[in-house]
Amino acid sequence: GIGPIPTFIGRDAVDLGDNLKSVNAGFGLVQQVVCGLHHTCFLTVDGRTFCFGKGERGELGDGGEEDRWTPTAVAGNLTFRRLVLADSRSYGIAEDEVYFWGNGRYETEDGAVWSTPTPRRILWLGGQVLWGL
Repeated sequence: GIGPIPTFIGRDAVDLGDNLKSVNAGFGLVQQVVCGLHHTCFLTVDGRTFCFGKGERGELGDGGEEDRWTPTAVAGNLTFRRLVLADSRSYGIAEDEVYFWGNGRYETEDGAVWSTPTPRRILWLGGQVLWGL
């Protein structure tokens, strides 16, 4: 659940994955819930992203490196259609672009970036496969 009162979405396994029902989480209707190693992100039906959990490597995308225990908006006013999380990094998939935040090394418009606490557009994935797309 989100908050002090448990919140359940659906009753059966068929209510999960692509069949996940949208639920109002207080910051919008959530269409996707994704978990990394120590952080979780929500994607709303209007494409906004909110994350919480461990943030020491920028994986929450809010511009800081602090832990957050309530969902916090990802910086940049970007809208995504899908999220993928890994151990200490997060990916947002827009129409024709992939963004990352957290710990990782990718080629961006500014050159190679090792880690970033805010979303950066990836120019090249270096042969990596993003599972969950």
